[in-house]
Amino acid sequence: MKDIQVADAKQDSALADDVEKKDLQTPSSDENSDVEELEARLATGAADEEEYLVRDAHDIAIKVLSTRWVYFAYADVVCLNNYTTISDDYELPVVTFRMLFLGLGFSAFGSVLAQLYYFKPQTLLVSQGFLLIMLYFFGKTWEKVLPSHGLWWYLNPGPFNIKEHGSALIMASTASSSATAIQVISVQDLYYNNKLNPGVAIFTLLASQLVGYSFAGL
Repeated sequence: MKDIQVADAKQDSALADDVEKKDLQTPSSDENSDVEELEARLATGAADEEEYLVRDAHDIAIKVLSTRWVYFAYADVVCLNNYTTISDDYELPVVTFRMLFLGLGFSAFGSVLAQLYYFKPQTLLVSQGFLLIMLYFFGKTWEKVLPSHGLWWYLNPGPFNIKEHGSALIMASTASSSATAIQVISVQDLYYNNKLNPGVAIFTLLASQLVGYSFAGL
């Protein structure tokens, strides 16, 4: 019995040594070149359908978590052959009429909805996931429907890019919750029968919100 246990222990240790040796093996130059060629084909769209499939951890490391190429979903065809470099594209427009219109529109939608349901038993909030999808849908629709030549360029400066999407999402998500200072105005009206002037109430809300944003900016 002891001999069997000793033999099993030796086999386990030998197996562990083999695994450690395989883990410590570094990829050869040929393997590195193959990986670089695959990444280049994926980036340029020259790869075939089989090479875009993700089957195991190696494919995830090369095609999903690669530090050289990043998945980019803002092309006409959303699939794994749309890649871009990690470097910032400073030529993409950011502060456009489209971004401001969508950001302010969804900010008003989210804040009004949150304020209406603030005093109800069932609160309703606009999630960032919903805003993310709707902003992308409206942005791409704006890009396809409106012309982009002549004076229309100010309304539609080209493809709806990731910077416009991100800026509008930040704007809408920060405004999709009720302002905390509304409690002060509500308590004054409900418990003390003191109705504040609309101007005072508006500037009170603005002051409380802007003070928070100023501290966040610091």
